[in-house]
Amino acid sequence: VMRIVIKPARSILSGPKENLINIREFFSFKNKAAENQIRRFKNSNHFVERRLYQSNGELPQEYLDWKNKRLEELKKDVQVYACHWADKSETELYVPTGLVASIVAYIVEKNMPLTYEDLRDFENIDRRMLVGAKPNQLRKPQVESLEMVDATNELDFVKGMGLFKIATGVGKTSLAQELIRKIRCRSLFVVPSVPILRQTVRRFEEAYGKKNVGVWGDGTKRLGYVTVATYASIYSADASEFDDFRLAIFDEVHHIGADTFFAVAVERLRNVVYRYGLTAFEERADGGTMLVEAAVGPTIYSYEAPQAIDEGFLAR
Repeated sequence: VMRIVIKPARSILSGPKENLINIREFFSFKNKAAENQIRRFKNSNHFVERRLYQSNGELPQEYLDWKNKRLEELKKDVQVYACHWADKSETELYVPTGLVASIVAYIVEKNMPLTYEDLRDFENIDRRMLVGAKPNQLRKPQVESLEMVDATNELDFVKGMGLFKIATGVGKTSLAQELIRKIRCRSLFVVPSVPILRQTVRRFEEAYGKKNVGVWGDGTKRLGYVTVATYASIYSADASEFDDFRLAIFDEVHHIGADTFFAVAVERLRNVVYRYGLTAFEERADGGTMLVEAAVGPTIYSYEAPQAIDEGFLAR
């Protein structure tokens, strides 16, 4: 019997070792950036340019040993596993909670018996209304996105999570503001850069009032009921700083496949039960798109540029 215990950031899957090995392999991918680095290393003219080759066409042993050692190190980064062993006996896997829905679907497809327990607490949360100014009028994609939140909140394995794939310029920040108002709990809006941080802080202060908005990044460490933060500033802080937050919205969430950004979602924000991602394009060139789902859950709403142009929200 497979058993999954669902926790806010990282869940635990247990069962027969053979099944766990298959799941771990299935939810993995080849890191294309690492493969390209190996190719560049193999094709490098470093040793030729420095005339290190001997008359017999071979490298001196010390250089050959270093080259082989470096290749082995690079090869370790090629296969990336979304799930990791929780113990040496390999009877439990740590599973990013965003992948739980896909892993359950895999288990059901393979006809494995399954039991589960959800330890996330959606009830005992300090909630209060933030009134503030609202956008003049919610657009169709924002209304439909919020409707999908209501729909997925009834589904055990997708509850409290989801990726919104919405074209640039349609209103992802306004959607985030309405999502915070809807869920009504202490919230983080996480952005990839300082310029985005600054412009988002201004918009959030207009929406919620300056006293309610904190900033974590750009030289400032001030937590508020709603806090705008950079991925880097959260990563460099102690996880305990954010233990009181229950909602995190990750802007430009396709960046989250990077090691440090992913650690923000599954390690630093360990108590966040509501996890949502915003992006216009979630595919990663390095092959790590799976990690986007691992951090925030599956795509629950998509509204791409061609549709936005056809419906008059964007100019061609």
